[in-house]
Amino acid sequence: MPGPNFIDIFPAELLINIIQRIPFDSRLILTLALVHPRIRDLVSNYQLSITKNFARSNLPHVFQDFPLSYKEGTITYNWLSKCIRQYDVIDDVMAVLTSDLNCYAVEKHNMAVVNTGLLLLYRLCTVGEFKIVKSRLVDTVALHAAQLMLPLVVRFERLTTN
Repeated sequence: MPGPNFIDIFPAELLINIIQRIPFDSRLILTLALVHPRIRDLVSNYQLSITKNFARSNLPHVFQDFPLSYKEGTITYNWLSKCIRQYDVIDDVMAVLTSDLNCYAVEKHNMAVVNTGLLLLYRLCTVGEFKIVKSRLVDTVALHAAQLMLPLVVRFERLTTN
């Protein structure tokens, strides 16, 4: 009769610490849960701890940037994946807006304002009033500014619904 499995006798605290150090990917966490029943139980039971630890160490502003989607006890792997996806979309849009190939590129001193505006759009999407705000924006902004922003708003709306 073989002895106990290495994973069965390894301390749970060390396994959780190792899991928390793995770069986050929700698919990887799900795959990791299939490796061994004990790891599955740890990943499931310590989801809040693992997610908070990753968010604090890698996304220090996530709780301020996405406060409407953050409630104590609802921090899940799906929530963290959604936040990472939203950050990736903002980074992609910022890369286009600040590109030297963009003839209407955002000036370097305005990058923080534009980034804050994109985070505000995400916050408005979570409130559910995005369509109202978008229609008011188009109505109140000067025509040339609306022509520049509308494709971005439409693209942003498409990316957030995926």
